[in-house]
Amino acid sequence: MRSLQDIVPTCEAGRQEADSGARCCRYPLGCLHEASHGIYGSSYPHGFVCLHRCPCQSAQHLADANSAVYPEQSGYVLANGVFIYYTSFGKGDPLVVVHGGPGADHTYFLPYLAPLARTHRLIFIDERGSGRSQKLQDVSQYTVENMVEDLEGVRVALNLGKISLLGHSYGGVLAQAYALKYQQNLSHLILNSTFPRPNR
Repeated sequence: MRSLQDIVPTCEAGRQEADSGARCCRYPLGCLHEASHGIYGSSYPHGFVCLHRCPCQSAQHLADANSAVYPEQSGYVLANGVFIYYTSFGKGDPLVVVHGGPGADHTYFLPYLAPLARTHRLIFIDERGSGRSQKLQDVSQYTVENMVEDLEGVRVALNLGKISLLGHSYGGVLAQAYALKYQQNLSHLILNSTFPRPNR
């Protein structure tokens, strides 16, 4: 086992730090990336802590590690005067997914649609009155037109640009109505187990 005297600076920055009474840990013990994923640090009596990446950690290794991580973002968008819940993860062009119901929520899509996150940024929403989105006392506010505006509000607030839109069951009705009004904002329209909106 090496003693403190054996741990000597090997870089110019480290020599300067040593002159000031500190110690640099830049590569003093060789490659430790297998034990610490490419990052290691040492603390010395002077209170100096130095953290460096292992020099043999390749860019490809880091790229592979980063590509395996799919952070999830969730929150609320105040869309059309109503707080709409959304959750999003994935990499690629945006695919917005609209659930059935009314009264269901986005959770039944997962984990079944999760593999699409390899090629798309998935955005799931809970429609007004459903899931974690705001419930309204005035039932007259639950209209297809209002829900289309909720969807557009989410698209704009999240800066999604053109979207692919997937609607399932009643969500397909909303997706069709959205396409009729906002066709210019769509790259693809996907309808699953749905039906046309009845004539009034």
